[in-house]
Amino acid sequence: MGVLSGASNAQPIGCASTAGTYASDGTHSWQPSCLGVFLSNDSYGLRIHPTRGTDGKPPAEPRSNTYAMGLVQARMNGDDPRDQNGLFVNMDIVGGRAINNFLPGSTGVLTSVRQRPGPNGEPPGSGWATNNDIHIAPNSGATLSFGTEIDVNNFNRSCKPGACIASHIFLNGTNAYPGTALLLAGGGTNNYVFNGTVTTTSDTVTRRSGPNFDDRISMITIASKMYRVSFVNANVLKADKPLPAHSAPVPYSASANSVYKGIYINGYNQVQEDDILLSSSAYTGINFFGGKQRIGINTANSEITYSMLMSQGQKLCTNGTSGCISANAGAEASGITLDGGVKPQPFTSVAGLPSCTKTNLGVIGWLYAGDASEPGPGAQVRKGRSIVSRPIGCDGNEWKFFY
Repeated sequence: MGVLSGASNAQPIGCASTAGTYASDGTHSWQPSCLGVFLSNDSYGLRIHPTRGTDGKPPAEPRSNTYAMGLVQARMNGDDPRDQNGLFVNMDIVGGRAINNFLPGSTGVLTSVRQRPGPNGEPPGSGWATNNDIHIAPNSGATLSFGTEIDVNNFNRSCKPGACIASHIFLNGTNAYPGTALLLAGGGTNNYVFNGTVTTTSDTVTRRSGPNFDDRISMITIASKMYRVSFVNANVLKADKPLPAHSAPVPYSASANSVYKGIYINGYNQVQEDDILLSSSAYTGINFFGGKQRIGINTANSEITYSMLMSQGQKLCTNGTSGCISANAGAEASGITLDGGVKPQPFTSVAGLPSCTKTNLGVIGWLYAGDASEPGPGAQVRKGRSIVSRPIGCDGNEWKFFY
């Protein structure tokens, strides 16, 4: 590691903060060669070429516009068995008589950033209180990579809500106006883009030119329309609905996704009561808006006993609020109320009825067919030559008319 020099912009003697070379993996990331602690004594700061990547192409000098008043530049050696850190804050917080209602507070690292207009009202630039960025280089293998790790080690007491607070993240602020969101994901730079030509038949997309397909593709754009697809092999994708037929190759584009899971809570012993607890006064608890999801809520792959619990007076609605299901109210009430009534499954022929077995016991429908017989003794549904329009049900053995 270098030592600080006495220059105006203090840096390790004999080299500059920008010394280094491009990585050879094609990502334009930077490998610094001058290691140490750098401090700036002027208002411009030290120029930095970030290891995450630079704006420029080899062999030209990176067009980095990143400056800082202080810089720790280090290289972690995989042959060294020690845990290595660029910067470490070690702090001990002790109770005492000055503590009143949990104050004063103590912070390991506190960043205070203010945005304000210029002298003539010009808007300030974009601001981040903290920006973490980890660059995983090609061919790094099965890594463990985390943008941020936050550990809370509680050896004090059980902190159920109301008893005490032990939270990995606390989101708060003093606002004169509402902000956009407590958590905001997305909106970053483009991921790897696939371009080429394809042909389509029914629900199959076949590659004709361009890079091989792989499992990073979940959406594809053909003729300015986007479709959901699943990966089959390097030349074939399957769509979740019929596609317009293209027998001649047409251009397509697709983009790799950033992650597989948006929020992933894992481990049988991580959460005791609620994976997600919503107790705010927001108008909507969970809102699907403008997305292209295939399934809203999927409980099919878990051991959940009840997919949803509702109390009396609450409704489960379809088609806006015009068709709702609710539990009948009252101390001895049972059953449900269906706003707008029930529309049974229509069947247009006796020959097209599904088998009536114990598996289908209780299934009801409406038969509107021209190959039926009028109801007779026993009310069995039989083939014939009459036009019949009546409700039917499966008794576990055969289909029967209700009347």
